[in-house]
Amino acid sequence: MNAYNISMSITDLMFPKFCIGCHIVGSYICPKCISTLKSIKKDICIYCKKTSYMGLTHANCLKKYNIDGLVSLYHYSPLLKKIIKNYKYRLATKIFKEFLYAISIDDIYKLIRYKKLLNKALIQPIPLSKKRLNSRGFNQSLTLSKYFSQFLGLPVVDYLIRTKDNIPQAQLQKPLLRYYNTRGIFTLRPHINIKNKTILLVDDIITTGSTLKEACRVFKKNNNKVCALTLVKG
Repeated sequence: MNAYNISMSITDLMFPKFCIGCHIVGSYICPKCISTLKSIKKDICIYCKKTSYMGLTHANCLKKYNIDGLVSLYHYSPLLKKIIKNYKYRLATKIFKEFLYAISIDDIYKLIRYKKLLNKALIQPIPLSKKRLNSRGFNQSLTLSKYFSQFLGLPVVDYLIRTKDNIPQAQLQKPLLRYYNTRGIFTLRPHINIKNKTILLVDDIITTGSTLKEACRVFKKNNNKVCALTLVKG
C-alpha cells in the first residue's frame, strides 16, 4: 500500500462517506440508490409535449425564436433533488462529481446519438449572475458542460451574459411568474460574431423551460440553430 492509499484510508476513517439517499457508509451515492434513477426513454417536443425523436421540436411547433430540440437524461426524483440541492446550495462538489461518473453507459450513448444532430455545435452553459457566482463560487451548468463535452467532443464557449440577478426559478411555482422572471435576463457578449452557428444550451434541470427559452431567444436573433441539453427534467 503506497502513501496515497494510506492517506485515503485514514481520511475515509476520520471522515466516512455516507450515501445521501440511504445513509449507508462507503460512498456519497451508493450503487443501489443510483439504480433507482429513471432514465428518460422517450423524448418529447418541448412545446406540445408529444413524443419526438431525440426531443426535436415538431415542425408545426417550431416558431422563429423557439428551441430546435431538447434532450434530458433523467426524470426528477427525491434523490436527484438532494444531489442538485447539495451541489448548488451546500457546495458539495464531490457528491455531484461522484454522481456524474456514475451515469450509465446507455445515457452516454444517448449523448453520442444527440451529437449527430448538432452539426459542430458550440456548448453554452446557462450563466449565473455575478452576485450568485461570487456567492456560490462555481456554475453548475459549466461543470455539466465540461462533463458533456468529453463525450460530445464539442467546445464549451462563454458567449452569454446574465444581466439581472433575478429570483431563483425554484422559488416560483406558477409558470407565468417564471416566464416574466426570466424575460430580458440574458445578452450576448459584445463584439462576438456567431451568426448561423449551432448552439447547445446546457443546464442542470428544466421544469417550465423559461430560462432555456429566454437564452434561446437571444441566440435566435442572430440566426442560430439552438438545441438544449439538461441533466434532469422536472
